[in-house]
Amino acid sequence: MPLLFEIAKWSHVIAGVASLLAAPVAMIAHKGGRTHRVAGQVYFWGMAVIFVTALVMSFYRPNIFLIAVSVLSFYGAFSGRRALLHKRTDRVPAGRLDWFAAIAAGIMGVAVGAWGAWQIAAGALAEGPFPILGIVFGALIVSGSLSDFRRFRQLAAKNEWWFIHMNQMLGSYIGLLTAFLVQTVAPRLLEAGMPFDWIWIVWIAPTIIGTPAIAYWIGVWRRRLGKVRAQPVVQSAT
Repeated sequence: MPLLFEIAKWSHVIAGVASLLAAPVAMIAHKGGRTHRVAGQVYFWGMAVIFVTALVMSFYRPNIFLIAVSVLSFYGAFSGRRALLHKRTDRVPAGRLDWFAAIAAGIMGVAVGAWGAWQIAAGALAEGPFPILGIVFGALIVSGSLSDFRRFRQLAAKNEWWFIHMNQMLGSYIGLLTAFLVQTVAPRLLEAGMPFDWIWIVWIAPTIIGTPAIAYWIGVWRRRLGKVRAQPVVQSAT
């Protein structure tokens, strides 16, 4: 393969490992602390490298699944990082970059979903569940971009930036874990004798487990912050 492909491949692998390790650190570290911020930066830039190198590799070896997961994961990280700019304002500071990213992600999501539908219509399901994953990931990408379109045009509730940041970053990590399972774990399971018809369960496990977990965790933080706001202010008698 060309040298550029080899460079992209190993950069993709290194960035993937760095992001896989950085995300849990950011999750358990004190929110807003130095460790959380550094791990978050490592994760974001790792996802950026993964996204760019996926596009480069797909130029030589077209891989719709790789592109779909890379777009889903990177756009989640991008949107989650941009949500931090919402801390000091009641409106999401959406600029041209935000609109461009949301529109580009939406178009890519529609394209990936259409590819999955076309593959199913052509009878490609006999070769594996990738077309179904294309529809699922395409729908998730479109959903994320549409959600941002709505945010860009309305006032946000207090602390909403925090929930957006959590949802987008954790959703991005689900995409990254899915890609890791598909590209690394699934082949090992096939070699170990696991039937191919069962492999798809491994692929969708992060989404099945992670999606309700994110919703639960955001609910916990909404209640925590609600209790803090509800506490009366005790004034000093002096």
